[in-house]
Amino acid sequence: MSRVPATNLQLKNDSRIGVVGGGPAGSFFALHVLRFAAQKKLRLHVTIFEGRDFSRAGPVGCAKCAGLLSAGAQRHLKTLNLTLPSEIIQSTADSYVLHMAGGTVEIFPPHHNRKIISVYRGRGPRLSPLSESVNFDEWLLHQAEQAGACIKFCAVTAITAGPHPAVHTGQTGYHFDLIVLACGINGRRIQFNGFDYHPPQTKMMIQDELAQLPGQNRRIHVYFGRRRGIIFGATVPKGNFTNISLLTTDDRPSLKTVDRFLAESRAGGQTQRLCGCKPHIAVSRAQGYFADHFVAIGDAAATRLYKDGIGSAARTAERAAYTAVYSGIGAANFRRRYVPLCRRIALDNFFGRLLFASWEMTNRLPWLTHLWLHALNAVGGRLHSADRCRLALWNMFTGDDSYRHIFFSLLHPGVVGLLLTVGWRLRRGQPEIKKVGETGEHIQ
Repeated sequence: MSRVPATNLQLKNDSRIGVVGGGPAGSFFALHVLRFAAQKKLRLHVTIFEGRDFSRAGPVGCAKCAGLLSAGAQRHLKTLNLTLPSEIIQSTADSYVLHMAGGTVEIFPPHHNRKIISVYRGRGPRLSPLSESVNFDEWLLHQAEQAGACIKFCAVTAITAGPHPAVHTGQTGYHFDLIVLACGINGRRIQFNGFDYHPPQTKMMIQDELAQLPGQNRRIHVYFGRRRGIIFGATVPKGNFTNISLLTTDDRPSLKTVDRFLAESRAGGQTQRLCGCKPHIAVSRAQGYFADHFVAIGDAAATRLYKDGIGSAARTAERAAYTAVYSGIGAANFRRRYVPLCRRIALDNFFGRLLFASWEMTNRLPWLTHLWLHALNAVGGRLHSADRCRLALWNMFTGDDSYRHIFFSLLHPGVVGLLLTVGWRLRRGQPEIKKVGETGEHIQ
């Protein structure tokens, strides 16, 4: 028996696609949909609407993001035959340094080719602007334009449903066969007419740019610990500057928290803050993120919790583009081909919450912090299990592996045995290593 198509809503020659948002999600979608259309010998007209002013430094022209490209995001660029210009790469991190309440440990990449690249999502800090050539978002948008997309620099105010849904920019309306919402949660508020779209739940973070901090040119520092009001913090090298990102317990945190954090962590002394913003991050999946002639991607739909937002944007953009070209643009098509990916991301974030909650608990209990610090730096016969622990942390910080796989890797019998052995030695007063915070030594 032959299958009956779920819908007859298909892209055809000269179909029009409107992409709301010219960040990585929107640019990746345009690149993929035009690539898939070429494979199918389909002629499409893609228009990207971008409301940011890339000529201005600071939050106005920025995506309010730390700007880290994981190994997965870098591989995604290669699948599109894109090579980052050297001027866009601000720094390449060789390691993560984990700061806990009882000491520190340095985590090195498992392979030499798994580097973390930092970029600017705009023209740099508000008080120290850089040239336009450093803007990753603008460069990627230009790649989409070269591939055939049309770019309109204007703010979208509303999206209206219908057989040919419309994008409204002030007094002007543009009709399309498919509208792709890719503007993310930090974009301008958009009115949805006829769509039952509800954005993800969010938390507010604090970000700023500082003059380069001592000893941070090739290292990303991650802070877990009993600092007042701080869940975790991170400093990322970016050329002559350092980005600082803080997730706090406050619903509406103050930028002064940066000064307090730097003082308490002894990370920056009297370093001047050069920018400052309070971006939202998605902590849930959106509702109503697909319909006939409509789909949302990136953090407007589903994104990895806390880490690798650009990688999630690339994955959802590619899957939505493939669905639109090879399956269709109806709700049934997206439900069958696109929604499973978003559900996997949401399920994976459940394990992410478990991991971050466990680390928060670890830092509340000094004995547990001490146990993990020794386990992470174990040598001798337990080196393989310690490597497994360090790999789990690397993947947790970078987004190079799923939270689910990381979670179960830490339940491996070798890891459990390592923790029991180290705990027994500590109880007997015979630790197998010196405390890293006291010696300054790091074991790779």
